[in-house]
Amino acid sequence: MTENRKVKDFYAIIIMGACNLQCAYCGNVPFSLKEEETVHSLEQIFEDIEKDRSVLRVECRGEITLYQSIIDYLDKKAREGYTIEILSNGILLDRVLQSDSPIHVVISLDGHTAKMNRMRRLTQKQVNGILENIFNYSCEVQCVYYKQKLTELSAFIQFLEQKHFKEALHIFPCSENGKIISYLDFRKLPPASFLPDQNYFDRWSNIYKTGKRNFICDFYKNGFTYYVYNNQKYMVKCDCVPESVNWIQPYENGSRDISYHKCFGCINHYEYNNRRKIMQYK
Repeated sequence: MTENRKVKDFYAIIIMGACNLQCAYCGNVPFSLKEEETVHSLEQIFEDIEKDRSVLRVECRGEITLYQSIIDYLDKKAREGYTIEILSNGILLDRVLQSDSPIHVVISLDGHTAKMNRMRRLTQKQVNGILENIFNYSCEVQCVYYKQKLTELSAFIQFLEQKHFKEALHIFPCSENGKIISYLDFRKLPPASFLPDQNYFDRWSNIYKTGKRNFICDFYKNGFTYYVYNNQKYMVKCDCVPESVNWIQPYENGSRDISYHKCFGCINHYEYNNRRKIMQYK
């Protein structure tokens, strides 16, 4: 996709499915997913992607680990040489993913306590199990900063430090109606190598104060999104814009001739996506 070969191209594949949680800030409507049709759609997408030059992030508008045959298919493709990561809430990870799987995993978790995860409606037993999976599978972590106290987030960072966490902790705000509703002062957090740098938090602060951005996120530079609903496939540059449903285009022969859109004021891990280890050539 891009002539900049310093980093790989990035493809987000979003499968429309069901979930085993009911997070308060999600509002996800479950879709009736047919695994065989979905795997066939994934195969068509994979055929269009240069495996040595690309990273594929496969996630679900729901929870991908509910679908064993999809996980098995992605494991097979990863063993064929594709660089693949999945996004999961982590509850079922150890039941569906082989311990030696080459799939990279990103876990959504908002802290190390049930209180910090009250928007996800997790029990402490569930949180403990997710944390165990994070360490066992060397997962990156996505943390939505919303209604946790700064002291709680600091304690979470210190907890990860004490557990010798080596992957990335991505912290980003919650949004409502396209507007960021939470702000975090990076200078008040304990230092840790797995946190994003000051520049990311400065961008977060700017968007929070102005409601818009004057910089380009990494996903916009070399990323692309596919939606998959059973045997239907759609393409879009990214899905951050609330009106994105109005310009999703049918997938036809791998065409990527989709007009770029003007970013609104989102901020998340894609802001510095190209700096992640998985995006680098070995």
